[in-house]
Amino acid sequence: MGDIKRSQKGAIVTKVGEEAKELVRSRPDAPYLVHRFKVGSNDKALDNAMKQFKTFSPSTPAKVFSVDEEENILCVSCVPKAVYYKYMRSKLSKWKVFLPLKMVYHVWICAPIV
Repeated sequence: MGDIKRSQKGAIVTKVGEEAKELVRSRPDAPYLVHRFKVGSNDKALDNAMKQFKTFSPSTPAKVFSVDEEENILCVSCVPKAVYYKYMRSKLSKWKVFLPLKMVYHVWICAPIV
């Protein structure tokens, strides 16, 4: 039984990776990408999607998320260094705030608001 579940999850990860590649190809000049994948709480699938975004569109900020059966939200986002620095310099230059980050990469797991 464990092998079947593992192979199903692997198939979902592969499918999401292909879907992410197609999304990047369909919007090559997008300033950012936000997409909901229907993978439940499969964090490896969302991580694979983010890897595809970073590989095929390395200068595009992206956020991907999924909602599982209990309405918990899993969200992964990534902002490339160049975009982050450009934003920080243009929007916050008057504050003289500068945070040296290589890559902003967050994973949030959120419970539903009741």
